[in-house]
Amino acid sequence: MNKRVKGLVVITVNLFILIIIGILWMQSIKRQRVQKSQTLSVRIITSGSNEKLLETKDIVSWFNEFYKKDIRKIPVYALDLKRLEEYILSQSLVKRADIYVDGKNLLHADI
Repeated sequence: MNKRVKGLVVITVNLFILIIIGILWMQSIKRQRVQKSQTLSVRIITSGSNEKLLETKDIVSWFNEFYKKDIRKIPVYALDLKRLEEYILSQSLVKRADIYVDGKNLLHADI
């Protein structure tokens, strides 16, 4: 093969590899964007006494009330955690709230 054909083959193979990488990357971003949080982990931290005034079901109902639907049906990118945290803090029984999504797209609430 002459130099020109060899160079064309190398460029074509490299271009094909870049296109495949780009397609896989876009699919990964698309899949991650629509992924929903499957679980809500609630940890209730009490100050001093062992008596809990809140239960997990209360917090889950606040989450569902805030979003007006089941929290597991909302894509992770659509969760407005700052406003949700402010809403939870506005409840009379809550002193502190930390709401976050971890690397595995699991929603955590430390109340």
